[in-house]
Amino acid sequence: MKMNTGEQVVVVQMTKGNVKTRDILNTLKQRDVNNVSTMKQYTMQDMIAPNR
Repeated sequence: MKMNTGEQVVVVQMTKGNVKTRDILNTLKQRDVNNVSTMKQYTMQDMIAPNR
């Protein structure tokens, strides 16, 4: 499942703030208790591209 618009905004803002990837993932998980994402290396394009 792709990230929704709100999650994309959070990722972009945190990335611009030089936040570590694991901390971004932890933030997303805290915001959505149903998030079961695990650490996997993604490019920004992979995370925000629709229907890749």
